[in-house]
Amino acid sequence: MLQHDLRAALSEMLGGLSQLLARTRESETRSGLEALRGLSEEMGRLISLLSPDPRALSHQPPELRLDAFLASVARRWEAAAQARGIRFTLEVSHDLPTSLHLDRLALERLLSNLLGNALAHGAQSAVWLRFGLEQGSRFTLTVRDDGPGFPDTTLNDHAAGEASSAPFAPSRHASGLGLSICREITEALDGTMCVSNPADGGAEIRIALPVTPVRSGQPGTETACLDHLPDLTGWTTLVADDSASGRAIFEHLLRAMGAQVVALSDGADAQEKLLGAPYDLAVIDIEMPGLSGLEVMRALRRSDRDWARLPIIACSGHILQSERTAMRSAGADVILAKPLIGVMPILRAITEIADARQPASRICSPNDDLLIARLMARTGRSLAELLGDTCTEDLRAVQSALAKAVAEQDRATLSCQSHKLAAVAGAIGDDILTR
Repeated sequence: MLQHDLRAALSEMLGGLSQLLARTRESETRSGLEALRGLSEEMGRLISLLSPDPRALSHQPPELRLDAFLASVARRWEAAAQARGIRFTLEVSHDLPTSLHLDRLALERLLSNLLGNALAHGAQSAVWLRFGLEQGSRFTLTVRDDGPGFPDTTLNDHAAGEASSAPFAPSRHASGLGLSICREITEALDGTMCVSNPADGGAEIRIALPVTPVRSGQPGTETACLDHLPDLTGWTTLVADDSASGRAIFEHLLRAMGAQVVALSDGADAQEKLLGAPYDLAVIDIEMPGLSGLEVMRALRRSDRDWARLPIIACSGHILQSERTAMRSAGADVILAKPLIGVMPILRAITEIADARQPASRICSPNDDLLIARLMARTGRSLAELLGDTCTEDLRAVQSALAKAVAEQDRATLSCQSHKLAAVAGAIGDDILTR
């Protein structure tokens, strides 16, 4: 119960920070808020794990997806460094796999101590953090600063593997406890830690940890798969969904594959567009204002347009067998059940349709987070940026509609809006709210 109360309070803090960030344009203030948000997110993970003893760290940790982890590291420590007027540089070796079996909590505790000390007590103007892979089985992290370096007592103590009570750097006020904590965590994970003063100045700490790369995430696998995603260059597509976040995801993925996209939120508008001009693909939500997706599909299929048989992806939160039959009868080629958990169902649906026209497109990567990150990189926007405003827009619309439906005891609208809420939750990865 205490853990639940802590998480609830932290959720309110994160919500407040997100609102402040949405309203703040001044760069220095935004930087401070981003740093606070990074710390709050780390607190949430600590509350979930509640594992204060480094020797209790798991030797068979779950999969750590590095794209998401590195983005979190950059967000937190760039803001923290900027607040102190220090330049922070994150370097990532090209041979790092996309996923590793590595304890995220242990990494974050190591970084918190090493980078925190470097920024507060070691660096004069710059700090570097580098992640790499050694001999294919040892994950390395190196923290370096441009300060005066470690005193001899610290170098001697840590060279011998002993806890040090010496300062982190000469003439600075730090207890050295951070280094001892890092050594204890490193040893608990069967790793090694090296403390040194490089010949060209500054201080450096290098930690190597034994890891197991995830088989499906070997270097180059996902990139190769992306190379074989459908090329929709020259396609004109229509996306009709009254959910702003649903439209945004489909629109962004289709554009990343080269397609032109017309995005609409009303069934009547969708029908008018589909009957008025040729399209190569339509994505149609079943529950829409104006006209339902079923009505839109029937109208198109019954028309005399040359493109009346264009492929259609139908989306619905009501996927009983009777609804599935009705969608097939109305003309759906592929049916997606809402909420859409991740982007893989969408990508597979698009690939299935594209294969009918240009065989040999295949999605072979199960790593959803990495795939979406790479796809978003093609158009220069992260998934968080993409869904930020649209999710808020959807939630406000659902809130308003639910309030009205409760007041009028309108069960049909309550059901429809609850499905929409589940769909929005699924789009942003909130599995608890989705269920």
